[in-house]
Amino acid sequence: MTARTRLALTSVVAVVALGTAACSGGSGSGSNSHGTAAPAGSSSSGTSGPTPSRTTVKDTRADVPRVSPAKLADVSYAKASASRMQLFSPVAKASGGLATQRSVTTVRVGGKDAGVVAVYTLKPGSSKSATFQDQYVVQLLNAVSKSSSEPRFVKVGTQVMALSTGTRSVAGWVSSNQLVLVLRQGNQPDLAALAAAVRATPLKG
Repeated sequence: MTARTRLALTSVVAVVALGTAACSGGSGSGSNSHGTAAPAGSSSSGTSGPTPSRTTVKDTRADVPRVSPAKLADVSYAKASASRMQLFSPVAKASGGLATQRSVTTVRVGGKDAGVVAVYTLKPGSSKSATFQDQYVVQLLNAVSKSSSEPRFVKVGTQVMALSTGTRSVAGWVSSNQLVLVLRQGNQPDLAALAAAVRATPLKG
């Protein structure tokens, strides 16, 4: 089992615990450089306590395969229906209070609906570490895909993306203070190509 697999499988507990600590605002919870809530019984005074296992895991972004999906033409956006917006409702619980939904929009390719794009703003102070961001993307991606299957990470240009491997096709990534989820509807186009097209065609407003 790879380090990335272990991170994906344990992200639910880690992220929700972090969200709870971040929302409480309590000074006694503390945090480490990865943005993880300090273990129970530890303090900022240097009292010894259990060390979170995440701090010992090597970030494996250097090992992420680079892909060059086909470029999609005529990409546009339209208002999403209530039923499509509902597809992202599981994120509210899975986010641990660290992400606020900004928009949900239908994405079209060649004038035909291809999927739905949800954009979230990350709470100020959320960890900027690559390890945490990868875990958090997996957390929300699995909530939308309704799968516990390990996603596949790829690099498109300079952007690392997670692509679901379950029945429901979802892509996700973090860029600056935003997290983007793309849910493809149907079997086409290629998921990586659709995600790359969304990233290259910013939403207006």
